[in-house]
Amino acid sequence: MKNKEYLKRQKWQKLLPLNSNLINQMEWLSGWNNIICLLHSFFVFSLLISTLAFSQSANSPFKEMKLSYDYEAAGNYPLAIKTIINTEFPENLNYQKNMRLGWLNYLNYNSAAAISYYMVADGLEPRSLEAKEALLNNYFALGEFSKAERMAHNILKISKVNYQARMSLARLALMNLNYLEAEYQLKKTIQFYPSDYTANSLLKECYIYEKDKKKIAEVETSLNCFYPTKK
Repeated sequence: MKNKEYLKRQKWQKLLPLNSNLINQMEWLSGWNNIICLLHSFFVFSLLISTLAFSQSANSPFKEMKLSYDYEAAGNYPLAIKTIINTEFPENLNYQKNMRLGWLNYLNYNSAAAISYYMVADGLEPRSLEAKEALLNNYFALGEFSKAERMAHNILKISKVNYQARMSLARLALMNLNYLEAEYQLKKTIQFYPSDYTANSLLKECYIYEKDKKKIAEVETSLNCFYPTKK
């Protein structure tokens, strides 16, 4: 039985006035965002291991955090959250704790709670792209696209080469049928990531909409060069 948040996360995809091939590309990007979040989760865990390994007490943050990963692996996200939510962490690790709780709540289809933890983490480390990218992902999950757009622009103020922010703005533009803006964001993405399959494929869709056969051919040439066996 899918909960309300799960259905809400899928709702934005139905807003895309695009063909099925492009929707598949969007789903791939959404999956990539989740992979980024998963990588951040392992990074946080590794940092905690190196920082807290000295602790041997029964209720040490290290042991509670490790236990939360065991529960996460078993798919028991509520218990994983409960394990660390009331555990006292050293002040210098509050950022990691809030990032971890944000991730677990996201997995538990509670993006509203996830956002609250990520906002705390963002406040603790204002220059952190990690927290901002997580907020961006959760705003998309809830269909809060205006907030997602603002967060993407905030990320670009820190890093103009940020892939997730650029592609999110392109995705939002496509959802609003703003192909010129989508083209701009996709070209910027390709400028820094020239071999990216998703960005090139979506740019091709923009040119198909514009009926620009020359540009379509140019993108197809690039795709064939980077991915000769992919169709």
